[in-house]
Amino acid sequence: MISPRQVRILVPVFAAIVLLSLVWSSTRLSLDESGQAWHQNLLEKGTSWLGMNPVHEDFTVELDDSAAPAGVSPPPKHKPPTFGVGTPHHIPSSQLHKPTTSQSFHDKLSLVDAYPAAKYGPETLSVFQRIWVLTLEGKKDREQHMSTLASALNLNFTYHFGRNPFERDEDRKALEDIGTYTHWFREQAAYKDGEQELNGLGRKKMFKFEWSEDAAPGSAIRIQHDDLQGADLWVLPDGDPRKPQLPPDYPRYRLESNGKGGLKSIGRPAPEGVYDDSEMWPKQDWNPMDPGKVACFLSHYELIRKIAESEEEGPQLILEDDVDMEWDIDHRLRQMWQHLPPWDFVYLGHCFAEHGNKPSIDGTPYIRPMGSGMCTHAYAITPHGARRLVRFLRSPLFAFGRPIDHITMEMLHGFSRFLVEPPIVVQMPKDLLPSSIGTTELKQWLADSVFQRVLKVSGQETGKTT
Repeated sequence: MISPRQVRILVPVFAAIVLLSLVWSSTRLSLDESGQAWHQNLLEKGTSWLGMNPVHEDFTVELDDSAAPAGVSPPPKHKPPTFGVGTPHHIPSSQLHKPTTSQSFHDKLSLVDAYPAAKYGPETLSVFQRIWVLTLEGKKDREQHMSTLASALNLNFTYHFGRNPFERDEDRKALEDIGTYTHWFREQAAYKDGEQELNGLGRKKMFKFEWSEDAAPGSAIRIQHDDLQGADLWVLPDGDPRKPQLPPDYPRYRLESNGKGGLKSIGRPAPEGVYDDSEMWPKQDWNPMDPGKVACFLSHYELIRKIAESEEEGPQLILEDDVDMEWDIDHRLRQMWQHLPPWDFVYLGHCFAEHGNKPSIDGTPYIRPMGSGMCTHAYAITPHGARRLVRFLRSPLFAFGRPIDHITMEMLHGFSRFLVEPPIVVQMPKDLLPSSIGTTELKQWLADSVFQRVLKVSGQETGKTT
């Protein structure tokens, strides 16, 4: 039992304890408020230096000591860390109130747009004014394929229907006229007896070659719709007064079904392939300009002519209807394109290409000056290049003399041509999308294929393994 004397002693002690507790609580509240102000100062200082918000906890920044409240020791001052050299100093996370909305350093960097502002929209891959798809009308498998690609990458395609002599009588007639006029113009320029020339390797030259008048200067003036010259006139309807007149008894080149879904020539053979100096190409399996190659040539030519006639001045991309491409192709192109020198052609896809060990252009390791190669499934062209090219391709002694990819990738000098290496657009396997031209399949791979992603998603949705 507590005596009255002990009560008189303990009451003041308890009162003192209560008073000290109240003083301590008030002081702590003040320190917390000051500490929050100091912490905010740290974030603002860090944000000012980094240009980011909020500051990453691993960065060290200099703080104003005066901002630290009494009783709170700021971390020692350090200079900002030097990346890649030594071990940077750190502000311990225990000294920071870590924001609940903080991002990792990787997340912040992933939001940085390291490329120049896109000139065109993402629906045309940011660097092209228009994306063309060359296809055949009524080919549902190709239509579905390209529709899937467009949907996967949020792209917008403009379709151009090519020539299909295997199913359309009008297009077969156009190819017959082309073969007939090719023979005729070569015969008019043929060497007479005793005039035959040989090249340095002893091969015969078929005829005296020369460019047409409008091709020789290499003009890049926009082509008018009614500007029809050279081989343009060969495919005009019969009865058009602009179409060259042939002798009534001149033997025509004719095509008929071969019973296997293709065409074969009757009456006279398909024209031989030639170089631009009229040298006969060495005999090989693909030497004659068969219907598939001529149809491909004419289809590409008519699309290139559309670009040459257009008032659009931006670069255009031409895709064939059986392609796959890299998932991040937009980002890749934006990185590459800022370093491109003036150009006429850039091949995003190609096969059997050679660049002659030419180094990549400055600024990107992926674009090289063009040497030689084949395939036209993905190439970019400028209106300037298209206007010049049309004038060459319609020159009568040059027109339809070689497959179109041989011409654009090997035979035209004076054009500024580049390729992307490795390709970022490839052709689909022929067992999935067979070619009517009958080209040999070349297997190429992508790092992150759009259609591999499509197949995986399709497998997940159907429960199948892809």
